Amino acid sequence: MNRLAGHFGRLLVLLVFLAAAWLLYDRLKEYTFGQIREAIAAMPTWHIVAASLLTVLNYVILIGYLTQ
Repeated sequence: MNRLAGHFGRLLVLLVFLAAAWLLYDRLKEYTFGQIREAIAAMPTWHIVAASLLTVLNYVILIGYLTQ
């Protein structure tokens, strides 16, 4: 039974990933790569830096949870 649960977990992760990829594609299909690049370039630099730092902090916290 435990082996079956492991396979089910992997399948669930794959399905969630595929659903997220499809939703991202569906939301972005009306934009060109140039439009997305221009939108990112129009953002203030500190927004991008803050988002990057918060992402790193999130991963550090996640590692802390996993090592307990």
